[in-house]
Amino acid sequence: MATVLFDTLKVFETLKSSGFSEEQAKGLSETLRVTQETSSEHLATKEDISRLELKIESVKSETLKWMFLFLAGQLVAMFTLFKFFLK
Repeated sequence: MATVLFDTLKVFETLKSSGFSEEQAKGLSETLRVTQETSSEHLATKEDISRLELKIESVKSETLKWMFLFLAGQLVAMFTLFKFFLK
């Protein structure tokens, strides 16, 4: 996965020039960096999405196959019962 760079020095300097103390600016810029890294770890890549789409398609086709098999079984059972009751 591609890494997104976070310029902590620029954030630090911006915060410091905005009136934050050096300690506050360091703490906040580090917190923002950690938050950004943690958020990026949970992003899906194009490969992840492609694999998921393939899996969904596979499950979809399996579901349709079983639906038609059960439908055919129900039709056979219904016709057998109708034949039995119409005798």
